[in-house]
Amino acid sequence: MGNISEVTCVDGKGYLKIWYHNSASHVRCYANAGSHYFAPPAWVDRIQTGNNDVWLWDSNGDIVPFSRWTDTVFPNRPPHCSWIQIL
Repeated sequence: MGNISEVTCVDGKGYLKIWYHNSASHVRCYANAGSHYFAPPAWVDRIQTGNNDVWLWDSNGDIVPFSRWTDTVFPNRPPHCSWIQIL
């Protein structure tokens, strides 16, 4: 499986948008099927899936699925993510 493409965040385009932090805070948008590895692993603060079904692979090896058009905020205990996959 290939890498997902990082794209410019544009509201209403249906991209995966993810807020995360490791050594710094980030907001990134992605498109296309594939995966992205977080190096180092990141704490996910919020995820908007857009028109994508998404899997987060947490550092424990668990897969956390998110359906398309989902907006999820993790205010207290964000998942520690190794990589993310757009299906």
